[in-house]
Amino acid sequence: SSTASTTLSLNAFSNQTADIFQAWRATNTKAFVIQGNGYVGISSSTPFTGLSIGIGNGSSTHSILVAEHRPATSTAITVDWKMGNTQNIRLGSAATTISFSNFSDGGTLKVLTCNPPTGTAGAVTWGTQVLWSGGTVPTQTTTAQKCDVWSFIATQATSTLKIFGTMSPNF
Repeated sequence: SSTASTTLSLNAFSNQTADIFQAWRATNTKAFVIQGNGYVGISSSTPFTGLSIGIGNGSSTHSILVAEHRPATSTAITVDWKMGNTQNIRLGSAATTISFSNFSDGGTLKVLTCNPPTGTAGAVTWGTQVLWSGGTVPTQTTTAQKCDVWSFIATQATSTLKIFGTMSPNF
């Protein structure tokens, strides 16, 4: 309902933006909302994405932690941004092509590429969706047991959805 008569309110609406679950504070403001489209709001009565967390009054901090995802080692890996914003890729000795799926503007992603314990890793190539800082793909580290951290942000800054990429080497 649009006004709370109890602490908990459940609705069955077909309207995708209507709230299907609400939990209210004593101050008659929504503390937790699930909309018909699946969007969830915590301290946000109008969630705008899968999970929206309201900003505190400056004295508290809000964060979401998602465990890193580890795709299977392969010569062709498609990183699904819906699987979390940190991906840990274990490289083999063969070349690996990494591409992306399910990204949207505003999304950020970290990809760790880690070399095998012995020997050197095969070359990494990236999908064409990525625009690199300076226009050139950074040189990956190939030393055994070393990792590189690749940072990406999806944006429509170029008027079409692209991914900007950069890299921090040799951890």
